[in-house]
Amino acid sequence: MSSQAASDLRVETREEGPVARWVEVDVPAARVDQAFARAYRALGKNARVRGFRPGKAPLGMIKKLYGGNVISEVHEELVNKNLFSALSEQSLRPIASPVLDSQAIPRANEAFDFTVVVDIMPKLVPACQTPATDG
Repeated sequence: MSSQAASDLRVETREEGPVARWVEVDVPAARVDQAFARAYRALGKNARVRGFRPGKAPLGMIKKLYGGNVISEVHEELVNKNLFSALSEQSLRPIASPVLDSQAIPRANEAFDFTVVVDIMPKLVPACQTPATDG
């Protein structure tokens, strides 16, 4: 079951059991680039780089010094922001924290996809009522 809503996320779900769902989310490159830009902008405001006043270091130097930290921040932001959008888009209500199933690393100018396994509320069927006995 695949879906593309008004958002630009591509979400694919698959049943893994009565309550488990596998959810793959593809985040377009434009969103990935925005996340990197936000992270570098926030870091640049407070970055202390020798030879520059705080907040005045060139972006290239900040990327060189702090690139690894920014990648993990961007990964966390992309997963957190887009996962819950995707779950609500698919009308899935998790009953436990989703488990990240992929080890993809976000890269600038590239789409980012990740996979999670999430347990959802089981569909409850009302118990059959016993027929009234004549007596």
